[in-house]
Amino acid sequence: MLRDILRVTLLLLLGFDVFAQSNSASMLALKKRVADIKAKSDLHEENVNLLLSRPKIVQTKITMPKLPEPKVFKPIQLRNVSSTPTPPIPEYFETIKLDSNDTGETAPPPSLNDLVVDPGQRINGEIDTNTTAASDEQLVDAYDELYMPNIPNRHQGYYFGTLFGFAFPNDGAVRKTTSKDNFESETGYILGFQYGRDFGNIKSEVEYNYLSFGGTNGYEVSSHDLLARLIFEFELGERADFRTGIGMGFAFIDFDQVSSYSGVGFAYDFLLGGGYRLNDEWSFNLDYRYFLTAAGDEYDRIESHLLLLSATYDL
Repeated sequence: MLRDILRVTLLLLLGFDVFAQSNSASMLALKKRVADIKAKSDLHEENVNLLLSRPKIVQTKITMPKLPEPKVFKPIQLRNVSSTPTPPIPEYFETIKLDSNDTGETAPPPSLNDLVVDPGQRINGEIDTNTTAASDEQLVDAYDELYMPNIPNRHQGYYFGTLFGFAFPNDGAVRKTTSKDNFESETGYILGFQYGRDFGNIKSEVEYNYLSFGGTNGYEVSSHDLLARLIFEFELGERADFRTGIGMGFAFIDFDQVSSYSGVGFAYDFLLGGGYRLNDEWSFNLDYRYFLTAAGDEYDRIESHLLLLSATYDL
């Protein structure tokens, strides 16, 4: 029994101790909170005292400018105008009469050259109809000269021309008895003349030209060519044309070194270029041609790029 009483007593003491510790902790927290509130109150009181110690703000008086007094305009007095308008009084000028003896300056009589001939005037009892037609043609010609642009007419008919250019041949070779001798070609020249007919957008012509160029190992190559050609032209403007064509014929070829190797064969060329008409008679053409011939028994074919400038005259 005594042991149970001791146990209860110990439990009560322990509970009281725990309660006392918990109460002491809450009291400490409360004291700390009260101290914080007091510190904030003291700081607020210091700020209020600082604000109250400052001097008062002096009020500034703002004066508004006076507005100018409005101007008083006097009313305009209108004149009395009658309701019915009066027409202006006409002015009369005196005319000076010349005596019969007074002679003033008069205009000279018109010249016969200044007079316009009446197209319906009768000459020797008949109406001159030729004068009217002639005058109309002259008027049309004069109008064309003044206002029409100077555009050359495109001629349809025969023409004659000359040509000159440069040749850029490919390398060639000559077949000898036991071997084949190759050589490198050099830049050459071509010149000739042509005769043909213009049908509008198609031309047909015949041409003779002489082609000559050199090569390494002392070779001199020449070709007399006689070709017939068909050309198609396309207008690019009032004076300019684009042209293309093809030609074929015969070539008389000669390879000259220590010995001469010659022959006759077919020749062909393909044309691409442009033309420019200078006036009604003359026109110029700048063309590129690819020229080639058939090979012979003693030599290879000639292949060359040609750059030509030609001038043609309409007959």
